Amino acid sequence: MILGVYGRHNSGKTQLVSKLIEKLVLRGYSVASVKNIPKEFSIDAPGKDTWKHKVAGADAVVALSLNEAAFIFGKGMDLDEVLSRLNGYDVVLVEGCKKADIPKVAVGDVGDIPEEKNTVFRYKDNLEDIIGFIEEGIKSGKYLGDVNLSIEVDGKKVPANRFIQRLFANVIYGMVSSLKGLDATKDIRIELRREKK
Repeated sequence: MILGVYGRHNSGKTQLVSKLIEKLVLRGYSVASVKNIPKEFSIDAPGKDTWKHKVAGADAVVALSLNEAAFIFGKGMDLDEVLSRLNGYDVVLVEGCKKADIPKVAVGDVGDIPEEKNTVFRYKDNLEDIIGFIEEGIKSGKYLGDVNLSIEVDGKKVPANRFIQRLFANVIYGMVSSLKGLDATKDIRIELRREKK
């Protein structure tokens, strides 16, 4: 389930995302978050070892410590690419990226800014309603974002674009979610063989 949160500067976006993360984790969901920074930004610093690795040409550098790991890619990414790397989480919350084609929650007084496409809620102390929407999205598989879908026909891999992957995933997750005892399924493997006559 992917859900965006947008609003003006200092409208309470980070506060809402933090509350959602806290509540969802307490309910047993795995959560990832994406914070859009609409200007140039680097977590790395010139002269540091990780910076030297990146400058030397590494496509990705991982700073690994006892308490944290930071992945540093030597390029900016669009939201779709970031989301494709966050498969496996029950929920991905995206702060910012208001133009993204994902369901979104508007926070604060957006005033003369038109409501963005796919706005499903306006946040006004309705945290439980938003969490209910997220849980329903997890169960139904309706707002999956990118999925890893692999199609093979007679041992040959068939490429599928993002639209086809989402279409297959929504249909399959929808069917599986209606089966008894399979509420929050993440991984599904289907093998279909035509019996020879």
